[in-house]
Amino acid sequence: MKMTKTFSRMCVVVAGVATLFMGAMEAVQAGTLTGSFETDIKTVSRTGILTKQNGSNQTITADFKYHDSNLSDISFADEVIKFTSKVNKEDVKSKEATFEIFNDPTTALGRHNSEWGNEIADFRDDVSLGRGGELVLKFTDNALVGSNDSKADLWIFEVGGIDERVDVSISKDGETWYDVGKNVDKDDEVQKSKGIDIDQYFDEYGFTSADRFSYVKLVDDGSNTYEQGWSGADIDAVAAISTVEVPEPTSLLGVLVIGMVGGSSLLKRKVQQDTIS
Repeated sequence: MKMTKTFSRMCVVVAGVATLFMGAMEAVQAGTLTGSFETDIKTVSRTGILTKQNGSNQTITADFKYHDSNLSDISFADEVIKFTSKVNKEDVKSKEATFEIFNDPTTALGRHNSEWGNEIADFRDDVSLGRGGELVLKFTDNALVGSNDSKADLWIFEVGGIDERVDVSISKDGETWYDVGKNVDKDDEVQKSKGIDIDQYFDEYGFTSADRFSYVKLVDDGSNTYEQGWSGADIDAVAAISTVEVPEPTSLLGVLVIGMVGGSSLLKRKVQQDTIS
């Protein structure tokens, strides 16, 4: 009988710890960061070196464009999971911007910071996909979620002189992917890098705003420009506008340990009481 009571109380303690653990998860993840979001393309004057096709260099001062937004740092992708460049070096005709400069996928991490204009590569900080190239990024301290409205939840900062399209998909585990359209409408000449409302796909996939997505995959759709050093879509940054913070593993472990210690103490007292009785 005592063993039965002890086992029963142990189950209660475990359930209590689990509830505490899940409560901490929900508390940390509560609060979608979707709010007023603005992005604009601004211009700044920079001085750089222009390498000509004959090999000579020229110092020039010119206007460069860059993205500006009010997004929080936590919104941006944190880790490169996969990068497959499809830039064909034989197709790259521009000598002012070499292939190597645009072949670093880590330039797509963190805040949008690439400047472009006048074919000077000094201020470019983005990665080019090439025809059909693929880039998979991960959010580690946050997760992409739906916002239960028609506002953009995901923003792809594609840079350069023209809008170039990529096919965008999202995933919870990096294995199963869900298509959420393209980053930009080819017919839209007003705004570059339009955001994506992922909510519009939730009925099709059976998702709600409670679902969390940690991975974003970008694939150049084959309709872009492939004759420059920045061949194909050029990715400067990826941001989850509608996002929730993800607790650090150490924080969750602390909550779990506290719960287990408290549960162990409670169980010990109960066992002692059974023994006395």
